[in-house]
Amino acid sequence: MVSQPRKNARVFSRRAAAALGLSALTTFAASAASAGQQTFTDPFADDTVAIAAKHIITVNSGIIQNGVILCRGGKIIKLGADVKVPFGVPILRADTVIPGIVGISSQIGLSAAGATPTPGPGGGPGGGPGGAGFGGARASANPHLKVLDELYPFDDNWSRLAREGVTTLALVPGGTGIPGQGTVIKPAGDTAQSMAIAPNSVLSVHFAANTQTMDLIRSTFEGARPQPVDPGADPMGDIFGGDGAARPPLAPGQVRRGQGRGGAPGGGPAGPIGGNTAARQQPVLKAFNGEIPTMVACPDNASVAYALPLFASFDKLKPIYILTAPDSDRVASLLGAKSQDVVLPAALMLEPLTTNRVNVAAKFLDAGCKVACKPTADDVEGYRTLRFQMSQLVKAGMDADMALRAITLAPAEMLNISGRVGSVAVGRDANLILLDSGPFEPDSRVLKVVLEGKVVYNGD
Repeated sequence: MVSQPRKNARVFSRRAAAALGLSALTTFAASAASAGQQTFTDPFADDTVAIAAKHIITVNSGIIQNGVILCRGGKIIKLGADVKVPFGVPILRADTVIPGIVGISSQIGLSAAGATPTPGPGGGPGGGPGGAGFGGARASANPHLKVLDELYPFDDNWSRLAREGVTTLALVPGGTGIPGQGTVIKPAGDTAQSMAIAPNSVLSVHFAANTQTMDLIRSTFEGARPQPVDPGADPMGDIFGGDGAARPPLAPGQVRRGQGRGGAPGGGPAGPIGGNTAARQQPVLKAFNGEIPTMVACPDNASVAYALPLFASFDKLKPIYILTAPDSDRVASLLGAKSQDVVLPAALMLEPLTTNRVNVAAKFLDAGCKVACKPTADDVEGYRTLRFQMSQLVKAGMDADMALRAITLAPAEMLNISGRVGSVAVGRDANLILLDSGPFEPDSRVLKVVLEGKVVYNGD
């Protein structure tokens, strides 16, 4: 029989051990919490995701073999072959990872009023903006109009584009002359504002091979050039004409002498022009100062020859030449001598009256231009086949690295958004395409598309 003192001693020992154990556990937990504040974040507390791949093609800094991309909050926070995945973080696996496609100069999803059918690479319909003036449309100067105002966020095209790996898209208005301001979007969001990553960030100019359109563009740019301030001048004088002297206000419907009712000089080339002077002038001045790029759509080589000297006097202007003519390689040396940015259809062209194929994109690269490529058809199907189209250019002599750059980083740089998209790098948006083989392999298949760290397409 155990004596009462021994029994009490055992009970005390158990209680003491339990207390010591609890104290040690508390101390360990506190130490772990303290260490976690310095080196570890609970993976279940946020949207952290890891992507492991045999080949990570960064575009801007080579290829990482057997690497890991760690994403949090829609951004890439870690990248490399030695990145450790925290416990509990989900891992997506692929053979190859590339940046999301950056589409440039598109009218997908715009209303009929904002999207004008234009000639494609072969001269027929399609091919996106670049055929201004065809169909007999009268040119107009409306730089104050904004694509963002007519953007419908629930269009089915956005989710379909995301499935094809298009994570960024530059939308520009259709029309002739200066139809307005474009915007850069991501194909997801509940509102137009939430979709826009660079709202009202492009001035759109559409040339045509006729005097009326060319004169309108010239007079708009020259007329909007900042002038010395005259103390006696009317600060709200017309930027498209007028002597600048102070004038009394007009009665409703009254038109000044020498000025048409649309805001253009009477009998001049411009069509209807809406909006007040300040609203029209602001985007043009931003283009002058290089704050926003200017997309210059040229349907033929004559337009290029006219545009180059016209814009040469604006030394800060950042033109992006959108070319669709099948023989546009004839102006490659002209644009290459000035290291211009050029957007071309992803297609092999034919020499006139022959069956000889011409790799126009490769010729512009050799001439010294920065080249971005867009689909031959400005629709979802065009983007579905874009990587295949680029693979044909690679087979015909275009460098594979430059081909991938032409649909990712090059358009991002032209649009002034390369700090966010176009490459795989720490700090960039987690916009990624996961493939089961190389991007230009004929049987390459999209496994997943990640948009700002979230899987928007799962092809497994």
